[in-house]
Amino acid sequence: MVANWKIIGACAQGLRHLEEGTACQDKIYSLCENDVAVIALADGAGSAAQSDLGAETAVQALCEKFCQGFDEIINTENLLDAKKIILDFILMRLENKSQELGCDVHELASTLLGAACKGENVLIIHIGDGMIACFKDSRTLLISSPNNGEFVNETFFTTTDNALQKMKLARTKLESIEGFALMSDGADNSFYNRADKKFVDPMSLN
Repeated sequence: MVANWKIIGACAQGLRHLEEGTACQDKIYSLCENDVAVIALADGAGSAAQSDLGAETAVQALCEKFCQGFDEIINTENLLDAKKIILDFILMRLENKSQELGCDVHELASTLLGAACKGENVLIIHIGDGMIACFKDSRTLLISSPNNGEFVNETFFTTTDNALQKMKLARTKLESIEGFALMSDGADNSFYNRADKKFVDPMSLN
């Protein structure tokens, strides 16, 4: 039986995208199958023409792979091999989507964040910017920080040539963790104080 997780998510266009009539590039997806509960978030690359569709494809592919192959990913001894199992599946889906759309696969570039639980086992994946936090002992704790490049607005995507090396994958135990929060780069700027290295009090956002 999947634990009684409550899954909540929301995406919204930024002001510039609203003004330009650009599609929302943030996509979220969740799935509960095979005793696995998983949620994923992707933020499409602004420089990629079909990134909203790439983000949508990536989150669906990640959730499906975690539900189908959770035990394989947890039990694969070598961490790099476990990463490759995940990324190969996502890139296959992105390649299929690019052929369907008649575009280069790099036009489907996005970041990718995910959290999955099966019993006491947890999988966390992170490619690119954005943040992943957990709720534990009445505190909000950062568990995966943004992975940016040399420049402020530079990051890594599912279709980046070195995505396998840049992917962060954690295989751990749930213990007393009560929940997870996945944020794209816009949300993390609002909820995380980098100077103090802690999340802001939600009551201060009124």
